[in-house]
Amino acid sequence: EREREREREGRDSFDSKKENKFGKMFKKPFKTSGSNVVKKSVKRNLVNTLKKKYPNLSDEEWSELIPAKGAELTITKVQGSHTVIYSLDGQPFFFDADNRGELYPTVYAMWKAPRLAETIIVQPNVFTFLERGADLFLPGVLTPTGGMKWEKGAPRSVTLLQYGLPLAVGEVIVDDQYVAQNGMKGKGVRIVHHYKDKLWEMGNRSHPQNQKGWKLGQAWAGYEEHYATHGLTVGEEGESTSGPAAGEEEEGGDAGTSGGDGAQDKGKEEA
Repeated sequence: EREREREREGRDSFDSKKENKFGKMFKKPFKTSGSNVVKKSVKRNLVNTLKKKYPNLSDEEWSELIPAKGAELTITKVQGSHTVIYSLDGQPFFFDADNRGELYPTVYAMWKAPRLAETIIVQPNVFTFLERGADLFLPGVLTPTGGMKWEKGAPRSVTLLQYGLPLAVGEVIVDDQYVAQNGMKGKGVRIVHHYKDKLWEMGNRSHPQNQKGWKLGQAWAGYEEHYATHGLTVGEEGESTSGPAAGEEEEGGDAGTSGGDGAQDKGKEEA
C-alpha cells in the first residue's frame, strides 16, 4: 500500500511539474537555438499528424492553412526544453510542447482557421486574467444551453463572447465525470499560449481586431439564454454593442460580472 502511495505521489509531482512548466512556457522571454527549413516529407507528415489531432478542418482548409507549395516551413528549438516551434514563412503556427507530439496551434494559425480547435466561450473580461498568467477556471466558462463535453487532455481554444476569433489555447484538465460530481468549480483548462505572450511576439505581432472574422455577424449559437439574460446584442456589421474588446491597449476591467468571477479570483492568485 505504501508503495502504491509513493507511485501516486510521483505521478502527482510529475503532473505538477508539467503543469508549471507548460503554464510558464511563453510567459517570459525565451531563447531559441536557430531555425531549419524542413523537408517536404517532414512537412507532409506534420500536416497528416495535425489532421488527426484537429479533424475539424477539411483537406481544402488544411491546404489553405499550410500550403504544400510556395510556403516555407521551418522548425525552431526552444533552448532549455524539448519544445519545438513550427513557423510558416516566419510566422509561428504550431508548437510541439516538449516534443512529445502535443501539438498546439498559435493564435496566428487560429486566426486563419478559427474552427481548427473546438472553442470555449468566455466573457470578454476573463481575458484580462488569462493575459496576466491565470489558467481558465470553470466558473469563468459560459456553457451553451445544450451543455458541453469535457475531455481531459483535449486541446481547446478560448474565444470571447460576441467575438469571432480565439485569443488563447490550452489543454483540458477535467472530464465529464469530474464536472458531474463537482459542478463548474476549479481549474478547467491549462492555458499554454495566448495573444500577447512571448510566442505571439515571435510573429509579426498583429492584432485580432485587424483580422477577418473578428467582428461576429451573429450571436454564438447555443448561447441565446445568456444573451437574453444579460441584454447583449450584436450590431448589424458584427460590431459588439456591449462588453470590452479583448486586446485593447489599455488594461483593466473588472471580471466580477457573470461568468468572470472564477477567473477573477484565480487570476489574482496566479498573476
